[in-house]
Amino acid sequence: MANAQKLTFVERVLSFIKGDDQEKIRKFQKRSVQRIESTVKGYEADIETLEYKLSDAIEALEEGAVNVDVERCGNVENMDDYIADYLNLQASNAKQVAKVESNIKDKKELIAKYKKLASSLK
Repeated sequence: MANAQKLTFVERVLSFIKGDDQEKIRKFQKRSVQRIESTVKGYEADIETLEYKLSDAIEALEEGAVNVDVERCGNVENMDDYIADYLNLQASNAKQVAKVESNIKDKKELIAKYKKLASSLK
């Protein structure tokens, strides 16, 4: 069959109606690119949400560092218990920041891969 670019409109329509393999591949290509673009938009929206979560997590980490409960520092025994609680909270906050940062990084890597795939299909 002739090159797709050299086909007349009527030939292309008839090819499509007949279900020609070449036309099926073109349709597959178009739908694949559309699906990839939709997926990328979803990931970009996810990143936007994650960036808000990251901002909140960083704020919690920073506030937690300076938010010392003076009343729990009254004597050595209470202070030792409080230090354990304080450090656990800080570790938890730091872990949350790292988790959100990792999720953002993963989504950005997926977007790059999907965009590369989409450009190879165009």
